[in-house]
Amino acid sequence: MKRAPFTAAVLVVVATLAMLAVAAPCVVAAGHEPAPRAGWTARQAISGAPLLAMAASDPRHAWAVGPEPSIVATSDGGATWSAQVPGTTEHLYGVAFADATHGWAVGGDEAVVATSDGGLDWAPQTTPALDTPLIAAAARGDDCWAVGIGGAIIATTDAGTTWDSQVAPSTNDLYGVAFADADHGWAVGDGGEIIATTDGGAHWSAQRSPTSHYLNGVACEGKNRAWAVGAHGVVVATADGGAHWVVRHAASLHGDLYTVAFADARHGWSVGDCGLVLATTDGGLTWRAQPCPVSQTLTSVAFPDALHGFIAGTEGAVLTTARGGWSDTRPPVASASGAGWHATAARVILSARDGAGGSGVAARQYSLDHGATWKTATSFVVAAPRDHSSDGVHTFLYRAIDNAGNVGAARHGRVGIDTRGAKAVAKWRGSAVRFARVALRYYVADRRPGSATATVTIRIRDTHHVLVKKAVLRGVRVDAAHAYVFTCLLRVGTYRFAVSAVDAAGNRPGNEAGNVLTVRNRPLPRAARLLR
Repeated sequence: MKRAPFTAAVLVVVATLAMLAVAAPCVVAAGHEPAPRAGWTARQAISGAPLLAMAASDPRHAWAVGPEPSIVATSDGGATWSAQVPGTTEHLYGVAFADATHGWAVGGDEAVVATSDGGLDWAPQTTPALDTPLIAAAARGDDCWAVGIGGAIIATTDAGTTWDSQVAPSTNDLYGVAFADADHGWAVGDGGEIIATTDGGAHWSAQRSPTSHYLNGVACEGKNRAWAVGAHGVVVATADGGAHWVVRHAASLHGDLYTVAFADARHGWSVGDCGLVLATTDGGLTWRAQPCPVSQTLTSVAFPDALHGFIAGTEGAVLTTARGGWSDTRPPVASASGAGWHATAARVILSARDGAGGSGVAARQYSLDHGATWKTATSFVVAAPRDHSSDGVHTFLYRAIDNAGNVGAARHGRVGIDTRGAKAVAKWRGSAVRFARVALRYYVADRRPGSATATVTIRIRDTHHVLVKKAVLRGVRVDAAHAYVFTCLLRVGTYRFAVSAVDAAGNRPGNEAGNVLTVRNRPLPRAARLLR
């Protein structure tokens, strides 16, 4: 192949990155100073040469490429890196892997090299004669797409056996590409260019961009959500497949962002000039700087999951993390509301808090089998079927996990289900002497399993059914006899008292038990009676 001359755009986007390795020290904008403790570990993967793109298939396998051409790879999560023979003499600018064995690297003069064994062997593939460099690639299964200068797009659906050209809606240079599946993808580039396809690239159409700054990288999560980053720290995003793009972050940085990666719909990272690493845990609504151990320009980032990440730099450095890039070492604290007794299905709400400066809460979990299995949720329901089969105390464990992977201590909770009401019994008549203390005896029954206490209400009415006294007794133990003791100030006469009970679960009283209370005057002393 004849090497195509570099265009001005290539020099800006690619060659400049290499020159930054020997540039003057970076100045980081206020609010993005590296913190003293880093969640990233830096290693030198290659000496004296820049790395421009990174791909990772899982937490252990990653690859980085550079313009030498260079390919370095790790199979142990970044602890060690080894050089691979690139299979081409062309500059390499982009790399993509569909899994731990199948990948592609793209570069100058529409060069594409591929591997089916994790990079042990790289071999060139025949591509359409575009006479232009390819800058970035994206892979899904046997499908791969590559984009480049002048709006170049090529694609394969058979692992590279054949490559075909695809037509972009303009000739603007394209610097980044991402696909959510075999059909839905985006490419971004010069002048804020955003193009999209819903049929695997058979047709590409322009989408309205909210920025005129060039966009260097794009990532997507599903067919509706995508993010792109570029010059002057701009981040743009869509949540509706590109019908509307909005600016989510525009930091006052002395430099650019070069790539963006999302592990899921909430967790994303972007890297750029002067060792800048930005992270989001809310789908790109807000971004925070992460501490970085190097000051060189960072060119590419890859995250196969929300904890394990890889970054490439212009001085041959690679950064790795197993904590989502966060320096946070304190676990979050979980709490649960909705415990106690319930007469109907009980919803337990799980919440959590992370300390100041922490990475933020990533998940709340609960276990109903003593910690053997854990489920991630913000709430769960304990059923209360009408056949009373769920009545009794249900114990559970709950905990929280932060974005750095710290797991909080498991805490214990209890939920009681009681679908049968308590029953009051008042089979003992009451007899009182006016102005003396009197005891009204009663019994509260509640079938087991059930709540252990109830709230008892005692009402005393006269012969005209007028309420003359009421008492509410809380925390009364069920399945036990009790006495309500009070000083009788009632007039002499006959009354009726009624006893009802509401158990701790709130079940309506099953009955209202009643009996007679007789109030009489205190008998006169014997001497007084003789004088009468």
